[in-house]
Amino acid sequence: MSESTASLESITAQRAHSWLSVASPAARFVLQADVPTLAAAAQALGFESDVGTCEARDDGRMALLWLGPDERLILAWQDDARQISPRIRSALADQPHSLVDVTHRQVSRRLQGQGITELLNCGCPQDLDPTQFAVDRCSRTLFNKAEIVLWRRGINEFHVEIWRSYADYFERWLVEASQDLPVSTL
Repeated sequence: MSESTASLESITAQRAHSWLSVASPAARFVLQADVPTLAAAAQALGFESDVGTCEARDDGRMALLWLGPDERLILAWQDDARQISPRIRSALADQPHSLVDVTHRQVSRRLQGQGITELLNCGCPQDLDPTQFAVDRCSRTLFNKAEIVLWRRGINEFHVEIWRSYADYFERWLVEASQDLPVSTL
C-alpha cells in the first residue's frame, strides 16, 4: 500500500467522503536561508521571485510555500524532484543554506467541498475566512494537537501537509466532525 493511502483507505471504507483525498504525489524539501539566498533559490527553481509572507505559488511543476521569514517548503509534483537538490546546490554554492528532503516525513491531503472551511476551523484556531486567509495563502498552524501546513488552493479547496504519524488522527477527526458539520462536494 502506498505511503499516503493506507489510513485514508481504512477511513473511506467506513464511509465515502469525496471531500477528503490524497493529494498529488510530491517530493518535499525544506529550505532555510537568509532572504537574498531564498530569492536566488526561487529563481533557480524557475520562479520570477521569492514568495511573500504566508504566500504560496504553484507553476504546475512545483510549488513554493512560505513557512517563515527564512524558511520555504518546496513541493515538486513531477519528475523535477531529482533536479531540486542539484539546482539549489549549484545556485547557492557559495551561500550558507540548508536543504533537507522531508518527503518521507509528511503526507498530503486535499480537502474540497462546500463547508470545508468551517469543518477545518473546528480543529484549527486560525481564521480561515477567505477575507483573512485568501486563495494561495499558506501557513504552518495547528490542527488540534497536530502541526500542519495549510494552503488554500481555492475558495473551497485546501492542501494540507501533515506529518505521517498524525495523518490517521487528522483524517479520523475530520470524518467524525463531518457528521455534525456536513461537507458537500462541488
